[in-house]
Amino acid sequence: MCTLTWLQTETGYQIFFNRDEQRTRLPALPPECVTHHGVKILTPLDPVGQGSWISSNEYGLSLCLLNYYQGKAPDTTLISRGQLLRNLSHSAHLNVLDEQVITMTLSSYAPFTLIAFARRSEGNLFPHSVTGYQWDGSSLKRFSPNKFITSSSVNFEEVAHIRKHKYLNLLDTASSQKLSDFHSTHDGEKNYKSVCMHRKDATTVSFSHIEVTPDLTTFDYINGSPCKADSSDRFRAQLDNQKK
Repeated sequence: MCTLTWLQTETGYQIFFNRDEQRTRLPALPPECVTHHGVKILTPLDPVGQGSWISSNEYGLSLCLLNYYQGKAPDTTLISRGQLLRNLSHSAHLNVLDEQVITMTLSSYAPFTLIAFARRSEGNLFPHSVTGYQWDGSSLKRFSPNKFITSSSVNFEEVAHIRKHKYLNLLDTASSQKLSDFHSTHDGEKNYKSVCMHRKDATTVSFSHIEVTPDLTTFDYINGSPCKADSSDRFRAQLDNQKK
């Protein structure tokens, strides 16, 4: 139950991410700088699973995790998917990340879609600097994502069609401000089809905007639905980037 869009530039990229969750789930902690395997990482923390759904590290590599409701969960004891992202968040390059993902045992995780971003560099074997992985509960596939991905546990085909149509209407003139505004929109009214989603049992609980340049990563975070955020809901964390 999330929506992800992004922009790429000659030297970096920007990510825009709505996290949708059950209203009963405990709020996440805003992003802060943590060190994992010696690498500095900006990431919020989910106190339930002790993991995260989004991260960006000092090498300019960012990860976004969405639930894949069209898959089937393995018949085994499951580990929080947020732990998967946390364990991968220190990767310095997409090719390093790729080796980790394809060699991992995923049978302890429910289905997911993982999107990875990196700054363009000679050491990156992925020419478009964005790659995706989808685990359906039995097999993993690598794919080249477009610039819009969404998930929903309710009426997925309908929801995806409506949200994508709204996104395509702004694609030719997409900008940082327009994409930020897009993540606050509703489908005429606040409902399950909206990008800023509202249901009786679930809602958009946060909005993340990450901007990565060669020198700096800036993580702007709204703790709550972006359509009604005020200054007390907004947080910013920054990280100086390595040149690697």
